[in-house]
Amino acid sequence: MRIAYKIPLAILLALAVGLTYFLTNQRLEGLLAAHRATLDSIGEMERLEAVLDEHLLRAAHQLYYDFDAINGQIRALRRRLVTLRDDPYLADAAFAPAREHFDEYAQRLDTKEAAILRFGTVNSLIKNSTTHIPTLAHRFLTQFGREPSDDAYLRDISHVTSVVFIANRSLDEAFLGALAESVKRLDGYHFDDPERERFHEMFLAHARVFLRYLPTYRKALEGALAAPTRESLDAAKKHFLTISRGRADEIRLINGLTTTAFITAIGLIVYLLLQTARLHRRLETSAATDPLTGLPNRFAYERDQLLRQSRNPGQAATLLLLNIDRFRAVNDFYGNLAGDALLRQLSERLRQAIAGDPALTLYRLGGDDFCVLATDGADDPGTLPFRLLEQAEGASYQFDGHALPLNLSIGVSREEPLREKADMALRHIKRRRGKVLEYHPDLGIEERVRSNLQLIRLLRRVIDRGAVVPHFQPVFDNRPDALDENGRPSIAYYECLMRLEDEQGDLLFPNTFLPIAQEGRLYGRLTRLMVEKCVARFAGRAERFSLNLSVEDILDPETTDHLFATLAAHPGTGPRLTLEILESEAIADYEEIHRFAAKAREHGCHIAIDDFGAGYSSLAHVLNLRVDNLKIDGSLIKDLDHDPNARALVSAIVEFADEVGIPAVTAEFVHNQAVLDHVVALGIHYSQGFHLGRPGPDLA
Repeated sequence: MRIAYKIPLAILLALAVGLTYFLTNQRLEGLLAAHRATLDSIGEMERLEAVLDEHLLRAAHQLYYDFDAINGQIRALRRRLVTLRDDPYLADAAFAPAREHFDEYAQRLDTKEAAILRFGTVNSLIKNSTTHIPTLAHRFLTQFGREPSDDAYLRDISHVTSVVFIANRSLDEAFLGALAESVKRLDGYHFDDPERERFHEMFLAHARVFLRYLPTYRKALEGALAAPTRESLDAAKKHFLTISRGRADEIRLINGLTTTAFITAIGLIVYLLLQTARLHRRLETSAATDPLTGLPNRFAYERDQLLRQSRNPGQAATLLLLNIDRFRAVNDFYGNLAGDALLRQLSERLRQAIAGDPALTLYRLGGDDFCVLATDGADDPGTLPFRLLEQAEGASYQFDGHALPLNLSIGVSREEPLREKADMALRHIKRRRGKVLEYHPDLGIEERVRSNLQLIRLLRRVIDRGAVVPHFQPVFDNRPDALDENGRPSIAYYECLMRLEDEQGDLLFPNTFLPIAQEGRLYGRLTRLMVEKCVARFAGRAERFSLNLSVEDILDPETTDHLFATLAAHPGTGPRLTLEILESEAIADYEEIHRFAAKAREHGCHIAIDDFGAGYSSLAHVLNLRVDNLKIDGSLIKDLDHDPNARALVSAIVEFADEVGIPAVTAEFVHNQAVLDHVVALGIHYSQGFHLGRPGPDLA
């Protein structure tokens, strides 16, 4: 054959090989992408299953636990299951066995959810009695004292308290025999004193509940944990991998045929096979690798922990949990690409810090959380946090020519469960704005969590009982034409202040419950109860009154709608109401504040800025709101009688209000006559404080 024909034939052959390679490669890439996405979804379900069981174990062994986390895990599993069932990659008839196992998993998940519901019901009974038994034992000592005749009785209730605590923590039914004997002995006690007899019956009732339900409780927990959902997932995963790999084998066969048919394109075929092998290796490691940093991910950490605990159950380990301070600010200010760049650069610094030590493993757990696991043989794990800080914070981080800030906080734990306790230490040190903290029981983290949960339960009971008790502090008119015959200011209006009443009739003040109410998302419900009671109290009266609203209240549509609906239901109340907006650094959405103020004025309400001058004042904000009253913060007023700087600053605020046409200025924290004299001399219109009138449940 002449060369003129060989060249076009070689070109056609090369084009055919190239086209065959291109089509084959495209199909393989699509297969791998779909395979990886499906495998990631299955892996996420496996992780959710593990976290769900972890939540169940925490709920069983912790005194207080939020079952919303458990329900959230179940909802997440169901959403992920719906995604898998709708996956077009799995719609192929070849994946029918895998789909059948997913259907089987759905049925078993229903069974597990029912078992969890049973466990939750018994859990509430057990934890309620576990909480009350030691409380009642303490109450016996504090309420009735200790007499010599009580010694045997005290030993029995102390024994019951100890056995209940140990049995609850261990879930060991072997303790029930001793508990039953103590309960039997306690059954023989009777007291002539009605109070003691009521205490005795209540203590016995809780002991019997624990005695009766602990076996059921353990079985309910074991039933929830033993639900065979993971077996269905494993079976579905195995079928999926087998079928998917079979498809990949088909593609490799096409490549082999192409290689055999077109010897001249052998180099391309070899390249394709090498690429295929590389993609398969990536597929095998993708489930346990963080795609952004290339580090082992949370799934890899949990897998490695399970392997370590199964192979070396007594092996000591230290976990360092690292978190970037204010990482969200980096994303908000520089953009998500900058945040990703920061994470990649930090991961490289941390890699360098632990390089050469095989007993150290670095993971990215997700978000801006990293951890380093140090096992036996690590070089001085006690100094490791500081080496990591020096390596990480001493480096420069760049994105698009800009330096990125980076500071780390590290929580350390040497106690199982490592991650949970390291996270406790991390959150504790972040609140204190520190750098490194190792978990220790003496930190009192669990005690603070228990205290917060007790207060949240108390707040919920207060809300259920409607036990919000408004107190009213009079605000006095300082102007000369408002003075009474003795020259004292007269009452201009009342500021409504929130108090809560517990079951014993004691009052709780805002500084004890507001932070917890905000964290527990109960703050809005308290505000709405306060609005109802105060508006109802002043409806049909002549007095003016004011209500405090935080920025959170104003940004909560449920609270603002409730306020305006309450005012609409009590015509004539709005024009006598002043809404005091608490000045705070949290004010960011000024437009929403302005819209709220405009709607409040439609109901006739006045607007005041509370705590003005406390440090976050925005004069433009005050002008745009067209406020009716500036309430000067007590930190400035309380020193007027001896601090010339305070007098100068307050005088400037009064002049500012007069210049911009603000109708009234109020002084808070007027605590003696000397301060009141300066307030009047400065031309402040209204004053309030303990010197003039304390808050109380009745109108002065």
